[in-house]
Amino acid sequence: MIRFKIDTDNTHLLDKITTIYSFKKDTITARIAISLSINKGSHFELNNDSLPSNGREYTPTSNFFGKIIDGVDNYLIYKTLLDQHYETILLENDFIKLLKFHLNEGLQIWQDVLNSKSISNGEHIDYLIKTIKDSLSLRKNIIRINSNSVNNKDVYEFSDPLSFILGNYEDGTDVEIKINDLREFDNRNIAIAGMAGSGKTQLIKDILFQISKNTNNQIKFIFFDYKGEGSQEQLKPFLDATNCEFVDIIKDGGIKFNPFSSINLTENERPFSINSFVGTVKTFVPGIGVVQENNLKTILRNILDKKNGEYPTINELFEDLQEFYVENKIKPDSLYSIMQNLTENIFNNQFDNILNKSILIPLYIFLDIYSIQN
Repeated sequence: MIRFKIDTDNTHLLDKITTIYSFKKDTITARIAISLSINKGSHFELNNDSLPSNGREYTPTSNFFGKIIDGVDNYLIYKTLLDQHYETILLENDFIKLLKFHLNEGLQIWQDVLNSKSISNGEHIDYLIKTIKDSLSLRKNIIRINSNSVNNKDVYEFSDPLSFILGNYEDGTDVEIKINDLREFDNRNIAIAGMAGSGKTQLIKDILFQISKNTNNQIKFIFFDYKGEGSQEQLKPFLDATNCEFVDIIKDGGIKFNPFSSINLTENERPFSINSFVGTVKTFVPGIGVVQENNLKTILRNILDKKNGEYPTINELFEDLQEFYVENKIKPDSLYSIMQNLTENIFNNQFDNILNKSILIPLYIFLDIYSIQN
């Protein structure tokens, strides 16, 4: 677990507010303060100067994040919360830095409120109760893809217990996987390993079938077929059973999806969305270096400024990338190659919200063509 120090001013504020509310621990005050800042929607830049570390130190035994389920530290919950808030996967040092920024702002917000309230009349208690009620009312059964996205629609979040059966134990009882029960697993990722021909793909299809059946097709999925599971007609039983759409990227000229719709166009959140998008590109193209990464960020920022609140197409981005390479006398490289392939083979300029449907994309056809061309 993590270890960090806060500054002396925040140490003083923590103790002061903790005393006013008679909380048993200052960590309770800290968690509430962090939530006040996050609920405000604040975002901080990682390139800002760090806050001083000349105050109280918190160690893995300080229980800074609290414990709720089975005595397990809630660090993972706060890490996930900030990852989602900044739309990226934060490194530990970045997480601590941003956490301290939110703690600092939350304490200042709280302090300003207390200065305007009559503590003797219990107004500080009324403020806290109202804040908690308002925050709880924000919890709905829906999540939004992106408030500014051209594909913006509400996507249902399945909140009921969800499980599927993998097989049977020796005594005949089911091997049940509860995919959204964080008391059993600390995340919802699944890895399936096995030798060629051992049935990995069939197992995945069976899991998707069970999830679709158990949620009445409310949970959607995207199935990338890299090896050729069959034609649309051969896959018809699976497609019908899971209410899944077959997308032929060769026949349709690409996927009807704009990958830039994941970028938040609001001024405060755009830098983090751009970083997240570039990070996703790096995940699929590990060969991209630091210079290429910064070039892509620069091109993205420029085209988003030029579009003035509208999303560019992948074609427009590649055109700007070509101009950037010519102007800066850069030879085509791996970044250039992957963006060209995305433009010519994967995405087209017809946009549809593929996130509210289940789809199967046979990429093996494209991969065969790509291997022949190269």
